[in-house]
Amino acid sequence: MNGNFHTYFRQTTLSLFNSWMETAQVGSVSNLHDLRVQMKRMKAIFTFLQSVYGKSSLGKLPQVTRELFQQAGEWREMQLINQWLHKINVQLDATIGCTEADILQQANQTQAYLQKHFNAYTKQMKKAEGLANKTHSILGEQYFMQLSASLKKGIKKAKQKDWHEVRKLCKKWIYATNWLEKDRLPNQKKIHAITKLEKYIGDWHECCTIMVRLEEAEHMDKAPLATRQALAIALASIQKKEKLAVKKTQQQLATVAEQF
Repeated sequence: MNGNFHTYFRQTTLSLFNSWMETAQVGSVSNLHDLRVQMKRMKAIFTFLQSVYGKSSLGKLPQVTRELFQQAGEWREMQLINQWLHKINVQLDATIGCTEADILQQANQTQAYLQKHFNAYTKQMKKAEGLANKTHSILGEQYFMQLSASLKKGIKKAKQKDWHEVRKLCKKWIYATNWLEKDRLPNQKKIHAITKLEKYIGDWHECCTIMVRLEEAEHMDKAPLATRQALAIALASIQKKEKLAVKKTQQQLATVAEQF
């Protein structure tokens, strides 16, 4: 595909490696967020290439990418919970295991992992680059049509337990618009609606992640009264936020369904 996809592949590769090195050296919240975004984009590219050339076409690249994403995800989850607890002014960092020291320890592990795998990953990316260079534009358009059909079906039948998978489809769909020719792009209203849906499901998923950690801590034996009270306050707060996220997501699902 000599055109948008090849350009998008090169730009994503460059952004991924820049974020990789920046995060390996300075583990800031913004660096980690950027790294995870670029990894999601690259995972979407790999899924497309594998749909064309077969699951074994990229060797271990997809597996290594998933492992790196998981490492970075554990670090990001700790940051997320720590930030939220400070926002509502509840002291549960140590109880849940997301103190600054805990985050630093996870950061060090992830940064070491990134540094260890950088050279091997860059070499493996040559295989993906070769496939990207020879992929015809019509294959990208066909893949986008398949994504659209899957997303349409997923949205119309989605129950709450399916939302995270719908969000993944939204992301793939949004990323794939970057390699379409201008005259093949969906209208901006549709792109905006699906982008908003992806965000709302993301907000809901963050609430669920925090609730799981709080509920795990809630069942701790012999927790001091002050800790149990703090957990009750935190749970009530996140449940209220989750309820709002559910309402927004349901409304946006209906809006997006009208776009298909």
